[in-house]
Amino acid sequence: MKVASKSEVLENPLTKREQEILVLVAGKKAIMKLIKYCDRGTVRVHVHAILQKLEVRDRTQAAVFAIQKGLVAEELLAIEP
Repeated sequence: MKVASKSEVLENPLTKREQEILVLVAGKKAIMKLIKYCDRGTVRVHVHAILQKLEVRDRTQAAVFAIQKGLVAEELLAIEP
């Protein structure tokens, strides 16, 4: 049985909320002010899940990888603060 590598991702492993957070992190925006009803701990949990799902070390790698592979919905890339 072959395990798919991150370059062979067939489905988007990220939830809609994880995509939103990743876009905000990628844009270096103040995510705590932009995401309502989400405390610091919740954001940390989402970021940790993103890093694990994408098998990357940091937020920058996650953002680059996700955008290159089309894992972030197009409408989210147009978010304005």
